[in-house]
Amino acid sequence: KNILEMSPKLVHSCGFVGIVSEFMNPSESLCLKIEQWWSTKQGSGCDHSEFGAFGVLFTNQEPIDASTYAGRRADNDDEYHVWMSHLSKCCITSVSPGLLYIQRQQQQATGESNSSCLAMKHALVPKSVKGSIWTPQNSDAVHFTQRCWMELIGSNGTSTGM
Repeated sequence: KNILEMSPKLVHSCGFVGIVSEFMNPSESLCLKIEQWWSTKQGSGCDHSEFGAFGVLFTNQEPIDASTYAGRRADNDDEYHVWMSHLSKCCITSVSPGLLYIQRQQQQATGESNSSCLAMKHALVPKSVKGSIWTPQNSDAVHFTQRCWMELIGSNGTSTGM
């Protein structure tokens, strides 16, 4: 959250933010939260008439449930119960590894930002016979991720030289 709140002031025109993390309850509602966090410290409201940045959140098509996540984090039964209690209190029911990419749009000639708004897209990376988004050698996930990103930047008129 803090990184996203600071990023609009730190990332220059056409610059990128990239975050690799575990995302809790990955969904469209998480994308709405990310959009809100991006605009929080901007000082001006987000009217959604134009967007100053575009982003995509890639997560697994099949996230793991909270119980599985707690089991992976805990070293013993006591820690498992602490994790489960914490996840329950935070209303976390599923977790997915993911990639969050955001690119700022080209600034106007005056150097001022076009808008404080961020438009997010959620892309579910399909599981294939080669595994999920994080399975080494999963060229299917790599190609899917690349294709989605190129479609997003192409649809927003952004040229990155990729």
